[in-house]
Amino acid sequence: MRRRQNPPGEAYIEQLRVSGLGSDGFRGVIGDSFSWSVVAHLIAATLSYLDEQATPAGAPIPVGFDTRFLARHFACLVYLGLLQGKMKPTLSRSNIPSPYLSYAVRKLGAPLGIMVTASHNPAAYLGFKPKGPEGGSALPEVQMRIAELAASVRPIDMDPYVVFGPTLEFQHFNFEADYARALASLLATKELAQDRQLAVDFMVCRFALVLPEVNADVVIGGGHAVNFGPGLL
Repeated sequence: MRRRQNPPGEAYIEQLRVSGLGSDGFRGVIGDSFSWSVVAHLIAATLSYLDEQATPAGAPIPVGFDTRFLARHFACLVYLGLLQGKMKPTLSRSNIPSPYLSYAVRKLGAPLGIMVTASHNPAAYLGFKPKGPEGGSALPEVQMRIAELAASVRPIDMDPYVVFGPTLEFQHFNFEADYARALASLLATKELAQDRQLAVDFMVCRFALVLPEVNADVVIGGGHAVNFGPGLL
C-alpha cells in the first residue's frame, strides 16, 4: 500500500519561490525544511526545467551524495525521480566530494548533475545542489528558475520508502581513476610544482580515496600541516 506523503511546508515552498535555491542549491534541516515532500518538488522542478531546455529523453544525469545522515537515501530518491522523468541518471558508487560530481558531469556530457550535500552547514542539514553542464554550480538564473518551478509544479509521485525495496538496481558511474589522473596532471603543472603545498578540504572525507594516487604534498586545513605522500592513507 502506498504511504501518503506529508504535504510540504508552505513556508518552505514559498521560500523557494521568493529566494531561490540559495547561493548554491537548497539546504534545510533534515526531516523539517529538508524532507521528502520538499525534495519531490525539487525533482519535479528540475525535470520541468530540463523540459523547458528541450533536453532529450535519456540524457545522462549523474547524482552524488556526501557522508551526511540520509544523504544516500535522498540521492537514491533523486535518481528514481529522474528515471521516472525519462532521464538516464547514474548514481555514485558511494559518498563523494562535490568536485568529483562536477568531473562526472563533464565526463558524461550531462546537461546537469545533482549533488545531495549541505556543504559547510551544520550536521542537521542536508541539501540539493544542481551542477551546470560546465561542471560548476548551476548559474543563479538556473537555480532561480528551478526554485520558481518547485513552487508551482506537481511533485514527483513516489513512495519514499521504495529505496528499501530488495529488487532495486541502480546504474553507477565510476571515474575515480580518471579523476585521480586529472588531479595528478593538475598537480604536475609548472604553477603547482614549485615547492608549493596544496590545501585540501577534507570536509566530506572522500578525497582520501584518490589521494594515494596523487604524487603531491598536502596541507590539511584548520592550521594543521600534514605531509601525505602517495600510499600513506
